[in-house]
Amino acid sequence: SGSISEVTVTFDQPANGVIRASEVSGFPAEAPRFGGQVLAAVDIQAPSEAGPSTVRLSIPRSSVDDAGVLPSDLQIAHYEQDRGRIEPLSTAVVSANSQTVVLSAETPGFSVFAVVTQPARVTATPEPTATLEPTATPEATSERTTTTPTPDGGDQEPEPDEVTTSGRAPGFALTGTILSLLAAA
Repeated sequence: SGSISEVTVTFDQPANGVIRASEVSGFPAEAPRFGGQVLAAVDIQAPSEAGPSTVRLSIPRSSVDDAGVLPSDLQIAHYEQDRGRIEPLSTAVVSANSQTVVLSAETPGFSVFAVVTQPARVTATPEPTATLEPTATPEATSERTTTTPTPDGGDQEPEPDEVTTSGRAPGFALTGTILSLLAAA
């Protein structure tokens, strides 16, 4: 990983105490795995009453270029020690030139911060949908008849056993619904 060339912390409210910033190789071993690449990391310790603050981290542009990403692909992520999770912070690119990239983010507290590439996002690629042309479906007619023997040994006129159902429905209705469900998935 690269190095952080400058750390700036701006407190939202007055705080007394010592602030320590130490460069580290990445998130602590007990931290969960993060989906992005860590370019540089720093452990910032501040007074507990510091509250919400703004952190600005500067890294060499060469670290960004070596990672094969743009400054806009970077984020500041914060290890929330008390919750045991890594929280990507809403990050702004303050400046980017051929020498340095400066990022800024609001943070609720302090511990290890890292400049990271954003984790790969899984995006659904929409399935191509066919344009369906309505087609006429012939009327469905089904009739079942039974012959009933009469007491004199002859046959009675056949009578319908079931009522014939007939109707028209566009032939694309079911297909269109299936394609819509596939597209929604």
